Amino acid sequence: MRTTLIAWRRHFCLGLALAALGGCGGSGGGGGGPGSQPNASGDADPTGLWQGTFTAEDGKWRAFGAIVAPDGQFVGVVASSGTNGRFVIGTGDTTLNMFSATGTVFAQAGDALLPNGQASDDLTVSSGNIVAGRSLIGSYAGGGESATFDLAYDGSTARGASLAAIAGVYSVYPPPLVNTATLVIDGSTLTFATDGGCNGSGTIAVIDPTMNMYAWSMLIGACGGAPEDALSGLATLNDNPRGGSRNLIALYGATLERDRSFVFRGFK
Repeated sequence: MRTTLIAWRRHFCLGLALAALGGCGGSGGGGGGPGSQPNASGDADPTGLWQGTFTAEDGKWRAFGAIVAPDGQFVGVVASSGTNGRFVIGTGDTTLNMFSATGTVFAQAGDALLPNGQASDDLTVSSGNIVAGRSLIGSYAGGGESATFDLAYDGSTARGASLAAIAGVYSVYPPPLVNTATLVIDGSTLTFATDGGCNGSGTIAVIDPTMNMYAWSMLIGACGGAPEDALSGLATLNDNPRGGSRNLIALYGATLERDRSFVFRGFK
C-alpha cells in the first residue's frame, strides 16, 4: 500500500492506520495493569490502550483502537472497510463508571468524506460505561453517522515507556515503494520530514513510565499550500508484525483548532 498525502489542510496521514493503536505482541483484557484501579475521586479510570469494535447503524463492524491518557485526552482509529476509515481525537470525562467525551472525527486520508460530506466534524460519545482495566463501551455520533463501540483493555499498556525505548529513526510502515517520510527521535526531541517538503520539529515525553504511551508536540512548516502550524497528540510503541519488538511507533494528533489531523506509523 502506498502512503498517502492528501488534503494536508484537513488531514495528514502516513502509514496504514488500521487498529494501529494497540500492541501487536500481547493484548486483551485482564486487569491489574495501569488504569485498573479507581481514581482518588472514586471514578473509574479509563487510562490505557484499548482495542475492539466499532459497529455502525447498519450492523456492520470494523476494528477500533484507542489511546486514553491520564488527563482524559484520547485518540483513536476506526479501520476502513474500503472508504470509511476514521481518526478521532478529543477529551473524555468520567463520573463513577460513566464515560462521555467530545472531540473531532476526521475521514482518513485517501478515504471518502464523512457521510455528511465533510472532511471533519464534531464528535460526541455518550452512554459510555467503563470497567477500569477491562472494558469500555459507549455510543458514538459525528460526521452524519452514529455507532456503538465495545473495547477491551490492551495488556500492552503495561509495557511501560522510556525515551531510550522510543529513540530511533522511523520509516513509513508498511514500507512504500519509495519512502516518503522519516521521523527521528533523539532524547526528548523529534524531527519529521517528507520527500514533499513538509518538515517539522518538536518534543516527545513519557506520560507515565509504567504505561506504553507518550505525549508529543511539533511545529510543521508551511507545505502543500498550508501555512505553518503546531500539532500535538499521543503516541505508543509496539511490535512490527513483520518482525522485531518495540520497533513500530504510532503517532496521532491534530492542531489546537482541530482543523488538521496527523497520523504516522513507522518502523525502525
